[in-house]
Amino acid sequence: MNFNRRKISHLIKINFLLLVLGWTNSAYSLEVSATNGLTLTPVTSSSYTFDGVRSGKLNFTSLTNSFYLTDFSEIEGFSSNSTAHTFGIAATPTEGYNATINLIAGYGFLTTFDIKDGQDDSTLTDNLRPEPGSSPFQPLVRIDYDANNNKIKISYDSNNNVSSISISPDGAFSSPIAFSSSDEYSLESLDATPPNHHWHHSGR
Repeated sequence: MNFNRRKISHLIKINFLLLVLGWTNSAYSLEVSATNGLTLTPVTSSSYTFDGVRSGKLNFTSLTNSFYLTDFSEIEGFSSNSTAHTFGIAATPTEGYNATINLIAGYGFLTTFDIKDGQDDSTLTDNLRPEPGSSPFQPLVRIDYDANNNKIKISYDSNNNVSSISISPDGAFSSPIAFSSSDEYSLESLDATPPNHHWHHSGR
């Protein structure tokens, strides 16, 4: 498989935030950037809103991995605010992971988006619909990043019974959220033979 081995800059694109991920891997950092017509607005040091065009990319890059979110189905029809098109990097990651991204991917339950590997643009998941039903209404997603094993875990299909969830200043959801489904994906590595992408499904 042909993949990009170029070095990843340690500088933050568009001068946002360099996040040091946990005591277990202080050598790793996660860079957040927006490209291809997507713009980021920092709300706090741990939370952002994003706007732009459907083809825009929301990029997450470490020293060894890169992945991005794109093709947000509602991005051109609904403006970002505290409860839509917003995300946070949790101050305390999920146990066993190096970073946790809490995402409200759009306005309502019909929202879909894609996740792709940043090294070769291969699709990890296509047209992910975070809320398969009409209730709860908001499209909530949790992305847990495992830098040590080059993996991400995508949790969705929440059991949220709160009428309006937002992203807290510390990057967490404003209320505790439980998810009933999750998929796990391997990421290309800059410094090792790239693994085959695979996924594991639970809770369906």
